[in-house]
Amino acid sequence: MAQRWCASAKLAWEETASALLIALTVVNMTLLILSLARPSAAVAAGGAPVIRGHAPEIVDDRGRVRASIAVLPADPAVKMPDGTTGYPETVLLRLNTSDGRPDVRPGAAHN
Repeated sequence: MAQRWCASAKLAWEETASALLIALTVVNMTLLILSLARPSAAVAAGGAPVIRGHAPEIVDDRGRVRASIAVLPADPAVKMPDGTTGYPETVLLRLNTSDGRPDVRPGAAHN
């Protein structure tokens, strides 16, 4: 009789475990389908934010300008070293040291 009771308890436990595994598989498949159906949810909405301004500056805690971007206008009257005249519009990025002196001054111009 004890073997019969153990066999039926084992069968009930196997059925319960089997049902639990099936339910867990269904939940996992549902989550997989939902995550594949919405791939854009993980991507940031829209593009990167844009900062627009006339002459943006980065200022430190003491109010000193540490970096600035300036657009210098074209100057048609300037004579260039190669003999041509005119200087194109230029963008100037200026990085300043802690004492306010220019450290790096890269520039870019469209020819």
